[in-house]
Amino acid sequence: FKQKTAYEIPKRDWSSDVCSSDLVARDERERRVKFAQGGYLGTVGSKVETTIEVTKSVFSQKWGVYFLTGLTTSDQAVFFSYKEDVNAGTILRIKGNVKRQDNNTTQLNRVKVL
Repeated sequence: FKQKTAYEIPKRDWSSDVCSSDLVARDERERRVKFAQGGYLGTVGSKVETTIEVTKSVFSQKWGVYFLTGLTTSDQAVFFSYKEDVNAGTILRIKGNVKRQDNNTTQLNRVKVL
């Protein structure tokens, strides 16, 4: 049995336990990341420390980690892997290394939650 993600299930098949307000909140968080105006965080290879609001956490079965997306207090989008699930809306103080910058998002590695 392979469990499907919400993206793989047509909306007409979603059970009634998925609240429309939850979907609106998720769409709003994704829109905030997509249209973040803060630019990139640091430069590739630099060490950074910042506070973020987690906007999305997705588990990767392939890698066995969660991929977190968030926004800094300066409206910069960041993306990194983490060993634990973190709820959307959670505020984290993190530090890590800038691995890559692409599509208005800074990818971090070796991230530690402070």
